[in-house]
Amino acid sequence: MSTDPRLIRMRQDAASAFIRGGADEPRNVSDERPEARPAPARSQVICVASGKGGTGKTFVATNLAVELARSGKRVALIDADFGLANTHLMMGIEPRYDISHLMSGERTLREIIEHGPMGVRVVPGGFLRTGLALGADSQIEGIMSALAPIEEEADIVIVDLAAGISQRTARFLAGAHDIVLVANHEVTSRQDVMSTLGMLADTLGAATVHLVINMARDRGHATVTFQQIWTRASRMWRGRIKLFFSGWIPRNHYVQSSILRGKPVVIAHPQCAPTRNIRLMAARLLKHHGVWRSRQVGRWSAPSAFEPIAGVGSPPPSPFD
Repeated sequence: MSTDPRLIRMRQDAASAFIRGGADEPRNVSDERPEARPAPARSQVICVASGKGGTGKTFVATNLAVELARSGKRVALIDADFGLANTHLMMGIEPRYDISHLMSGERTLREIIEHGPMGVRVVPGGFLRTGLALGADSQIEGIMSALAPIEEEADIVIVDLAAGISQRTARFLAGAHDIVLVANHEVTSRQDVMSTLGMLADTLGAATVHLVINMARDRGHATVTFQQIWTRASRMWRGRIKLFFSGWIPRNHYVQSSILRGKPVVIAHPQCAPTRNIRLMAARLLKHHGVWRSRQVGRWSAPSAFEPIAGVGSPPPSPFD
């Protein structure tokens, strides 16, 4: 995703308008006085999203986190599903606390972090309590602020977003440095991918998205699925959404076996086909991380994903006002 400060500003304007339910007048950046730039991000934040549940998003997020950590990077994994979290299950962890304890002030971020395979620092999402999931969307900036110290713990932060479209999801995506979208060949999945890409176009103005095709029969099947999505996206959001094929994962009994065992497949079955493909995806992300890190000096540095975005934390206007 581009780190041009003007594009970031435009994305944040669009995100603010989306959250508030209305569009602002475009800002002429050249007419405004230059503002103090926020400090460069210390961690690269990669959001893993999907249009619908059941695509294997959490499977992809957890296994990528483990593979990135295997390379020697400090990796954190945030489960951003605040009501139906299950990242901890796939990592074989039984958390004592979850993010609701952080938001209530009962525990600090370091106290709720669990350590998973390869030293991945896991921030459990909401599964012990439902209050955070049922809370107002205006809480999102408070959540982002509470999560900000994770940058002291990690070089790369993987955020496993809740499935679907919401204002909280839009806020995470607005600050992300990279976006990975997980889909499969099913018609419903492809349609939901288009809805998610539409939300990205409306929210961010422009975005680069890395698409992972899960549960494919073979590479040819995955390629056809990607091409179908790419063709529609190119026609609908020409120049605004740049879609790249990040990789594919076969429908494979080793995947189900690892999930049932509560272990990432890259740990449970290190020689299987899904593991090989996940390692290829992780290698691409590591290469991109190196480029991203080299740009975190000077004028092209990207701001922290946890920096406040004006207007995003405010509730949408009432239609009766």
